[in-house]
This record gives sequence, structure tokens and C-alpha cells, in this order.
Amino acid sequence: MKIRTQIALAFLFLAIVPMAAIVLYSYVSSLDTLREAAEAEAESLTADMEARMGEVRASIRRRVERVGALPFRTWAQVNESDAEREAIYDSVVAELGEAAPLVERFEFFPEHAGPPPVLPGAREAPPAPPSAPIVIDMTAMLKSVAQGLEKLDPESLPDDAKKELIEQARLGLEFVHGKAQQFNQAAARVIEIRTDPEATEAELEELSMLAGAAAAAAAAENDAPGTSYRLSFNREVEVPVYEDGAVVGAIRAQVKNEELLRRVLERTRRQSGEIPFAIDGDGLLHAASDQDREALTGIGLEDRIDPGVLAGRRVFDGWIVVAGVDEASGLTFGIARPMQESLSEMRTTAARNFGFGTGLIGLALLGVVPLSRRMTHGLHLVTEGAERLASGDLATRVPLRSRSEIGQLARAFNDMAEDLEENQKRLLASERLQAEFDRKSEELEEARRFQLSLLPKTLPDHPAFEVAAVMKTATEVGGDYYDFRTTAGGSLTVAIGDATGHGAKAGTMVTVVKSLFSGYPPEGDLAMFQANAAAAIKRMELGRMSMALTVARLGDGKLILSAAGMPPAFVRRAATGAIEEIAIQGMPLGSLDFAYREHTVALDSGDLVLLMSDGFPELPNRDGDVLGYERARECFAEGGTDPQGLVRHLLTAADRWAGATAPADDITFVAIRVR
Repeated sequence: MKIRTQIALAFLFLAIVPMAAIVLYSYVSSLDTLREAAEAEAESLTADMEARMGEVRASIRRRVERVGALPFRTWAQVNESDAEREAIYDSVVAELGEAAPLVERFEFFPEHAGPPPVLPGAREAPPAPPSAPIVIDMTAMLKSVAQGLEKLDPESLPDDAKKELIEQARLGLEFVHGKAQQFNQAAARVIEIRTDPEATEAELEELSMLAGAAAAAAAAENDAPGTSYRLSFNREVEVPVYEDGAVVGAIRAQVKNEELLRRVLERTRRQSGEIPFAIDGDGLLHAASDQDREALTGIGLEDRIDPGVLAGRRVFDGWIVVAGVDEASGLTFGIARPMQESLSEMRTTAARNFGFGTGLIGLALLGVVPLSRRMTHGLHLVTEGAERLASGDLATRVPLRSRSEIGQLARAFNDMAEDLEENQKRLLASERLQAEFDRKSEELEEARRFQLSLLPKTLPDHPAFEVAAVMKTATEVGGDYYDFRTTAGGSLTVAIGDATGHGAKAGTMVTVVKSLFSGYPPEGDLAMFQANAAAAIKRMELGRMSMALTVARLGDGKLILSAAGMPPAFVRRAATGAIEEIAIQGMPLGSLDFAYREHTVALDSGDLVLLMSDGFPELPNRDGDVLGYERARECFAEGGTDPQGLVRHLLTAADRWAGATAPADDITFVAIRVR
């Protein structure tokens, strides 16, 4: 993917994602604000319903207290004829006023006038006989009033009677209105006629007909089972009855809580489609109308519901539902407020804002594309240069002089191309040197193999001597050499040497010395052999090349040594374990003229002789310290009496001393033990 495409995509991502996040955050914040406002208003409406419930119940109590001022004690002493009953009804309805439809029945409980006389011989007075209460069934009373209105002829009534007729008809129809919703219009018409001081006789006749229909509907409603709910909260209002300042009884009024609750719900203000409702102690749902009930059940509220489910605030299918418990009545009042329309408007606004933002981003993208193409033009030149450089054109340079980061990249690219060109030249030169090095290494390896081929393939199996020999070559071809010759008389001649220098010249010197040693009579004088070999090497004019050499002959119970610049020989006595060091002066063969001599040492059975090259005592460690002849002697003393075990021990000591440091010279050991 091209850089300018990546820049465009990055711009889109960095623009759209934050914008979407902002729109989403704004939507969620607005939604929370809307819900909080709806909940606050719903809580206010719920509180209003609770307050209105208390006000209505207080009004009922005040009306009942006014009824308590009527002469109930006098009524209790007369026969309840039709006329008397009508008088009681008229008085009660007049005092109750607009609260009459909310009261179902009255019970008056008179107090006894005084204690009965004590009969002769009785220890105490008998209990006072209970007074029978006066019961006023308001439902029956209102039905009776409504039915009686049908029989009245408005023409025969005086004006005051007409007014009374209007009031009674209103109360009757208000009762019917609480039981059957189809009489809403009729009740409204009754109120309209009642409030008109110039109502015509025709209107009064209409009022009488409406009252008759209300009576019939009330009777049918009363006979139909299951058509109303009974509210589970306190339905009684009890007030004392006074007469001449004294309490003569008590009135207990049974309140029509269903009608009371319906009035509270109907009179709740509705500003934004709210639906008020209530839940009684049995969990029954109450609404102001059947339409409200259907709407509530449509959003998830059932006809019977646990009030605890609605505690606090809940959301039902796009509606905010707020409910609270009225401590006075035990009812749970609630408000369901619709939010679908507001939510839809918010979603539309959010989508519109997102669309506008996307359009603006699209316009900005039209400017980003050519700008990114201009920005990446220099990068394109660098890319092409890199491709040419990768194809092998090390002379490639990028013609870019910008001061931007891409210009700096171009300068860095040009510097890199120049360095690569120089490095390639050096690499070619290095490859030529490596080829030369490989060639020389191959020659050295061949010289190493040749040097090793000059050594004896097997050790001599001598009946009088046990022999062990080992050589550890250095990294380069050295000049260490050892060889054996035996005579018919049973003596063993050993040669061990070290050519100066390394490489092919050292191999050549070893070859010369081996040839001289092989051609010299084994019984000849050792010092004479050294002198003749030195003279022969000198005649070869090998420059500064020389050969340090020790020649030893063992036999007849003695050791004869002749040395030319070699380390001393060690002899361990089997009888005492003492170690003797035999050092013989002499110049390496081919260096300077020197009078070589021999040294003879007696040997007994079990004595051990060690000959070595200078690679062991001159072996350095990682700190640059050499092993030295004293440590070499200690290693010889620790190596035991077995020749094979001795040379292995010495090689191990050399490895332990050098550590990871590669030896710079060959290390050679020849050990001989007298049987």
C-alpha cells in the first residue's frame, strides 16, 4: 500500500473515530439529561398525586364533620318513615355537597343517655343496652334520589325545588360516572345545566331524563359481578357528633376509595402524554380510564404487579416510570411518561450531525489526497533510488534538496550509497586477500600434513625400554620433530627437535633433519652427528632458519645425551623418586659454529626419562604468564611412572594452564622408562 494511501486512510480514521465518539458522547449525555428531566417531572407529578390524595381525604373528613353537626340523636328517637328518611337524606347530601359521591355509607353510633337503675338485691348495675346505629347507605340513597327524579314534574316545582332537583341529579350522575365511563358526556351536560342560572324547563326535563338513565345504569352496574376493584387501604372516616357541646355519638363514614382514587388520577395534569396510575396493597393496578390501563399494560405493567418492582425509576419500552409510596394511604402512586418521540428526535439529530461531519471530512479528504501526493513525491524518488541500488547500481544518487525529513532521508540515502560503493571496493580487495589467505592456509595445511607424515607411524617395541610420544600442534605449521632408531646391539637412539619459525620453511628444516638423522649410522658419535648436521644445514643457506635438536642413546645401563639449544632432560630415579635435570649447552643447528659435546648418565631399571620441546615450558596462559621450567618439573613429578600416563598428564596440565588461549608453538613429549 502506498504511503499517500496510508496517509488518506489514517486521516479518515483519525477524523471519523473522534467525531463518532463526540456524537455518541453528545447523544448519551443528552439522553441522560432527558431522562433526568423526565424523571424529575414524573417525580413532581407523583408527589402532586400524593398531596391531592391527602387533600381530598381531608376535604371528605371536613364534610363528614359537618354531617356530624346534624341532629342524629333526635333521628335515632323517631320512626323512620319515608318522609323522615327523605329528610335525613336531604340533610346529609346537603352537608356533604360535592363529597357525596365519594361516601358509600354512614353509620351513626349514639351513646347511651345514662346508666340503668340498679335492681333490688343486685350487687351492681346491669350493662347498658347497646343503641342501634343509624345506617345511611349512600349508594342506595343516590340511586333512590336518581330514581325519584324520573317521577318528578319540573313544571310543578317552585324555583327552590328546581335548584334542589339540579343538585340531586348532579350527585346521582357523578356516582354513575364513577361506575360507567359512557356517562361522561351526560355528567358534563348535568353540570352545564346546573351552572346555568337561566336553565329552561326543557333543559330541566333533559336533566330528569339523564337522571333516570343514570339510575338504571347504576342498578345494572351494581348487579354485575367483577366490574370494579376494591382498594386495599383505610376506607373509614370517623368523627364525633356533638349536641349542646357534648358528644352524643360518632359517625363512621365508609369512603368509596375507588371513586376517590379515580378522581385523583383524573385530575392529575398531563403535559407530555403522561399516564398516572396507582397500585393498592393487593398489587392491583388502577388507572383513570380503560384507555390508560391498556396503554400501561402495553408497555409491560400487568393488572396485578408487585409495587416493589417499580421502586425508584424504571424504563419500560421507551417509557420512564417513576413510582412512590404514599405513607398515609399505603398506595403506590406512579407516572409513566413516554420518551419515544424525544428519543427519535435525538437519534435523528445525532445522525444528522454525523452526516454533516462526514461530509466535511469528505471535503477535507479532497484536499488531503493531492497534499499527500506532494508530500510523498520525494519519498517516491528515494524508493526508486533504493530499487536501483538494490539491483546493483551503486552509483545511484537521489536528486532531492528538500530540508524536510524526506530531504534528510535522501541525503542519508546518498551517503549510504556512497558508503556502499566504497565498501564494495574494499570488499573486493578483501575477497582477493581472503583468496590469498585461503591459498596460504591450504598450503599450511598441506605443510602440516607433511610435517606429521615425517613422524614415526608407530613407536618402537623395544624389549629393554617402554616408549611413549605425543605432539600437540599449534594453529600454524610448526617445526617440532621426534624420531627413533634402534641398533643390532639393542640400543635405542631418540631424536627430538624444534625448528625455528613456522610454516613451510620450518617443515623444510624438519625434512632436512629427518634425512640427516635417517642417514647417520645409529652407533655413531652423537656429538659428531650434531656437528655434521649443523654444517650440512649451513651449506643449504636457509637464511635464519635453524633447528634445536636433542639426540639421546639408551643402552647398556646408561643414557648418552647431546643437545643443540633444546630444553633440559628430566630423569626420575625409581629407587629414590628423585628428579634429575640434565641441561647441556649448545647452539641450534645451522645458526653458529659450536663444539657440541655428549653427557652420559647411568640408568637403572624403572628409571624414567622425559625429553620435551620448548613449547611446554614456554606455554603462556590468558594473563601472558609462561609455564616455566619449574612448573614443568612439578608436572613431571606429578605424572607418575607410566610413560603413557605421563604424557597424557602433561598434555592435560598444558590445557589447564593455557585455558582458552590457543598455543603458539607445538608441544612435544617423549618419555622412556627402563624395563
